[in-house]
Amino acid sequence: MFGVVGIPVTALAPAAQTAGIRFISCRNEQAAGYAAAAVGYLTAGRSVGALLSVSGPGLVHALAGIAGAGANGWPLVALSGSCDPALVGRGAFQELDQAAAAAPLAKAVVKVDAIGGLAVAVAGAVATSMEGMPGGVYVDLPTTVLHAKVEVAVGGGAALGGAEAPLRALVDDTRLPFVPTPMAKGTIPDSHPAAAIAARSLALGRADVALVVGARLNWLLHHGAPPKWAPDVTFVHVDVDAASLATSAATAAAAGARHIGLLGDAATVVAQLHAALRGAAAVGGGDGATAAAAAAGGHPTTGLGWGGAPADWADTLAAKAAANGAKMATRLAAPTPPGAPMDFHAALAVLAAAMAAAEASGTAVTLASEGANTMDIGRAVLSHERPRCRLDAGTWGTMGVGLGYALAAAVVRPSGVVVALEGDSAFGFSGMEVETACRYRLPIVVVVFNNGGIYGGTGTSGAGAWAADPPPTSFVPAARYEALATAFGGEGYYVEDPAVLREVLAKALAARVPAVVNVRIDPSAGTESGRMTSHN
Repeated sequence: MFGVVGIPVTALAPAAQTAGIRFISCRNEQAAGYAAAAVGYLTAGRSVGALLSVSGPGLVHALAGIAGAGANGWPLVALSGSCDPALVGRGAFQELDQAAAAAPLAKAVVKVDAIGGLAVAVAGAVATSMEGMPGGVYVDLPTTVLHAKVEVAVGGGAALGGAEAPLRALVDDTRLPFVPTPMAKGTIPDSHPAAAIAARSLALGRADVALVVGARLNWLLHHGAPPKWAPDVTFVHVDVDAASLATSAATAAAAGARHIGLLGDAATVVAQLHAALRGAAAVGGGDGATAAAAAAGGHPTTGLGWGGAPADWADTLAAKAAANGAKMATRLAAPTPPGAPMDFHAALAVLAAAMAAAEASGTAVTLASEGANTMDIGRAVLSHERPRCRLDAGTWGTMGVGLGYALAAAVVRPSGVVVALEGDSAFGFSGMEVETACRYRLPIVVVVFNNGGIYGGTGTSGAGAWAADPPPTSFVPAARYEALATAFGGEGYYVEDPAVLREVLAKALAARVPAVVNVRIDPSAGTESGRMTSHN
């Protein structure tokens, strides 16, 4: 449970601790909501995070976490105190129709009217948050209910499985090229031979059939439309939610594409598809080898009834990926001139090496990343080999989620280390959560790419009476963000040189204590962003 305490929920937090629930007291309900929502993702649905907020404005701040959970399809139970129902309409403290405020953004709203119904309501909220398409469920707790007493024990639990094992098995057998959406990176290792990540544009643009598992045909997948996709592509879409399938079907139709919807749990449906391919009649040119394989019940190369991905298509993608990878490697290896500030690629190259070294030493690294150029370029540079080891701004492109996600990852995975990779603008949304990390001594290393502004620190001001003001996209130049960590007892580092950054990151990741690494980036390096970074 993550949250901010105050009237009327102050006593609920220590009561949760007494009951065996870890409560992480945050500095802002938005960050607490992002953290609570990430718990379900990080645990593959085996746990549901809870968000606790005070009434009125506390719930308003918490709405960001509830909405984000719905946008990402993550389970969340949001608990908020509310004013005495008898005082509604009479100017009660922090009076707000909270159920009505939450309804447009929540998967469901539960208003508890009496203490006797509390246990059933909360258990139902947990189940509802997880079933079908997961999302945030809001539970309204009036002051009268919170202050009542009851002699009842409450408990419950549920489990959902990840889809990485059946997906890996399907790709291993079929050699189907795959491209993960941003937070699916690592579900199948980025280093897998069938990965077409570095040839994303070619893979999408020339695919005749695309198996879309769990993702949606939204902006992350270019709405399934040309020119990013072939005009005659067929989408085979697996989703647990019928409404999502209907939306994607309409999107595909608008793009002129064919859509086949398969309703069901991703892991189950992928396993069923794999089994169906194994049992299918052999296809091919009718030569003796194929006929023999058909008689034996399998393809001569793959052991499947189907021959797998065409070799020439796989070879084309592999060649394109290798060429693009070589170009990226050259870019990452380019030296930074002495005395010159780093660009994003130079800094990311050092971070990638540091994370890889930590993983090689046996320390599991979870990355939370946000920011325009920082996140977008990082998607192409930082590779992942394990599922659910990367979180970013997600479907909504929400800024401010990074520190909350990092808190959740550190709590869920205490034996590892968390890297929160932040643009300086994104860091400003929830930077005070560094104090939370220091207070709980969580192994979070915050890396701030500081280029002095939104996109960069070289923006221009408008004309007129306020032309002398700083540009709207600029911040204080060379701000010392690392001081925020040292102020609360953590470690702080200011870095301008790649060699120093290499030493600092190795030290910070090995120490596994709260730290902020403030990395000075060329103010002119950034560009207006928000689009998916991909290879051509």
